[in-house]
Amino acid sequence: MLNLISKQTIVMGILSVMVLIFLLIVNPFSWNDAGNRTVVERTTGEQIVQFAPGIFYAGFFAKEKEWPNQISVTYQESVADLKLEDNGIEVGQIMIRFSDATTANVKGIT
Repeated sequence: MLNLISKQTIVMGILSVMVLIFLLIVNPFSWNDAGNRTVVERTTGEQIVQFAPGIFYAGFFAKEKEWPNQISVTYQESVADLKLEDNGIEVGQIMIRFSDATTANVKGIT
């Protein structure tokens, strides 16, 4: 049976398997699950955040970290100004703290 398979076919088969393994290691594509975000740092130093679920291009040899989309809200100023201005009620300034410890101040009108 070995006589039926040439050396060139065996070498091409081995090279094909090696190339496939190499491509699986340096796979430039990544997967993001629904309800999560993936932070990607590319080899150039560029950082991107992928929010949409599904397959996306991350880049060769990119580092990826997946985080859940979770936000906790804390109120620092809960006193609302109930004066009517332009048919709206001002709800005051609210400080929002995200799960990565960053904060934002939000002011709203209902």
